[in-house]
Amino acid sequence: MTIITTDTTNSQLREGDRQRRRRRFACDEGVATLYKFTPFDTPQRRKWVAEILQPPHRIYFAAPSQLNDELDLRPLVRLPTGIGERELRALLTADAEQHWARQPPTAEQLARYRARLRTIDLDEFAREAEDRVHRRLENHYGVFSLACQRGLTEMWDEYADFRRGLCIHFRADALSPFGYAQRAIYQAERPVLFLPLPGEREVADIALLTKTAARWGKEREYRLLRFPAAVYEEIGLRVDRRYGYFRADTITGITVGTDMPQADIEIIKGFAHQFDPPLLIDCPRLVALPTDRPTDGRTRVQ
Repeated sequence: MTIITTDTTNSQLREGDRQRRRRRFACDEGVATLYKFTPFDTPQRRKWVAEILQPPHRIYFAAPSQLNDELDLRPLVRLPTGIGERELRALLTADAEQHWARQPPTAEQLARYRARLRTIDLDEFAREAEDRVHRRLENHYGVFSLACQRGLTEMWDEYADFRRGLCIHFRADALSPFGYAQRAIYQAERPVLFLPLPGEREVADIALLTKTAARWGKEREYRLLRFPAAVYEEIGLRVDRRYGYFRADTITGITVGTDMPQADIEIIKGFAHQFDPPLLIDCPRLVALPTDRPTDGRTRVQ
């Protein structure tokens, strides 16, 4: 894996990024099932679970500000090193000219933009570029996070209300939209983008797939990403604003936490009954419920 440092050039960043992201889709990596951990403790969270488990079956793509890590999806923007100020201003102006050619400003605006690039403090320019990147990510991109394993106690505690929540199972093959979730990349430092910035798609890929909480690398998170104007229908997903709609047969089961209240288990059981056949529910506490025992040892809700 390429480690991004303040000495990494954009060309190195792009090439390393291509290499490390190649074929990192869950369906290409042999992941059969992905899991969504979620609490079930507030009206909003109960609503999100119901939206996933009931028709028309939809997921919510979270904005950066809605994630539990405030630095997630917040890349740094820095000036390149080893280049003089005059050369750097010329480089930034040339890059800006390319953008202006695609979306021509008025002559007055163009003169003002050019003058500003000749005089603006470059550190201030980098801060402004970082703010623009963050606003763009916040308003136009989204993430639906999934895990490829469900047995880690720490994950239940962190993401499912200390085992009082649940975990929803999704198919991750090439016929399921969740098979096209991409594996997150873990590193100790926040990703750094150097001016002039690469293309928006590359910026988004780096920002949305890089996690700085390296301690969570063991969870092997996969992320289904929402890009503006992208077409998802060919993988079985219809996107409308921040919601993605999918077929019911991509959900394969539910695991409820060992400390989930019985009343909440009954609600989840009701959701499971609406599937044909009913979803399998994993939980040792379900032994008192009317069940049969499939050959794989899991509990089937009746």
